[in-house]
Amino acid sequence: MSCACLAALIKALQPPWGLLPPINLPPIMAQLGTAAPGFASLTAGASASASLSALAKLSLPALPIPGATLAAMAGLAATAGQLQSGLGINVFSASAHAQISALMGLFNLLPFDALTLPDIGPLGSLCSTLLMVKASLGINLLAPGAAVALQASLNAMASAAVAVAIPGPTLGLLASYSAVANLAAAAGVGMNFGALGASLSAVASLQIPALSVSPLGLGKLLQYLAALAACKNLFGINPFAVGMTAQLGLALAPLQALASVTMSESLSAAAGAAMAAGSINLNANFSAIAKADLSALIGLKLPSLAPLSMVAAIAGPARGSTPCGGSCPIGI
Repeated sequence: MSCACLAALIKALQPPWGLLPPINLPPIMAQLGTAAPGFASLTAGASASASLSALAKLSLPALPIPGATLAAMAGLAATAGQLQSGLGINVFSASAHAQISALMGLFNLLPFDALTLPDIGPLGSLCSTLLMVKASLGINLLAPGAAVALQASLNAMASAAVAVAIPGPTLGLLASYSAVANLAAAAGVGMNFGALGASLSAVASLQIPALSVSPLGLGKLLQYLAALAACKNLFGINPFAVGMTAQLGLALAPLQALASVTMSESLSAAAGAAMAAGSINLNANFSAIAKADLSALIGLKLPSLAPLSMVAAIAGPARGSTPCGGSCPIGI
């Protein structure tokens, strides 16, 4: 079995990059890198804030499920969604083992470890920050006037941030309920937690082949692919063109105009709390979960699907661009 799209991806990843030029960024960029993941929740509006506040006022008991199991459930729900949306693999289906085994087998046949990737330094995290700020605040940090717009937006969020403040322990409790609700939704069992326990037991029994490629190497490849996409989508630069490093230096130059922008400590703290709040499922019936019999979930030992998450992040886009379409061996 072979996979033309993944093989083509590996063949293409031999760009004429030399060492990237030093990327000297104003201090605000490091602060944005930490805080930006919470901006979307801070700007979600009054309705989301009211819903979260209402949930926080519920007298919910602590769930009888161990914390480690809850963390594994949250991770499984995220990975299940990624596999379903990116590769069409339902980890709760009878065909999951065959599909996952084929996928991992393909990766083990391809020479990912032989790739020599250039050091992209902070480019990957920088691109992520630029995209998050644009998505949550609507500000292109590379555009003229970005400093004024960004400072005004940060000031406005700092003034309104107190309204969405929820104590950390309460957020942790709501997150535990969300983990159960999200996994039940991913498994398609509704509020039938006995059926969810059976589905999770089936997932726990999956014999997932080990990856021969280093997880560290896959992580570096993911960062590299994100940087390649950003060069094209954010900066309009062909990442495989000769002289792209000089073009990249010019493209990043506008960020120096952000040197005067500041962020208050209160906003940084509020953004961190908002990031945690953003993981809460506001549509879940927490009261019903509190009354439900969750005994089927207490003793579960769920496998870590973290390697599958990285594999899906790489294989999904590759599969989307392959000419084999529905006959792609990844989608068996």
